[in-house]
Amino acid sequence: MEEKMKENLREKIKKNEIVIGLRETIKAAKAGKIDTIVYASNLTDEIINKFKALPVDKVEYEKDNEALSIFCGKSFKVAVLGFKK
Repeated sequence: MEEKMKENLREKIKKNEIVIGLRETIKAAKAGKIDTIVYASNLTDEIINKFKALPVDKVEYEKDNEALSIFCGKSFKVAVLGFKK
């Protein structure tokens, strides 16, 4: 993940412009409410395939879901999130 994308993610988190969770992110993407999906590096191909066909940008976070959770400042594991439009 590029530094520019990390900075964008930080800003979106601060402004509360993210959707967290696989189901919520897929639902928001289908409704056209998000434009980018960020997912942890330790997701299985089975889970990645669930959102692969969606018409949004997909970015792999270089670390696992625990690190993504810490980056987001959440006390629970975050494997998938989306940027609201």
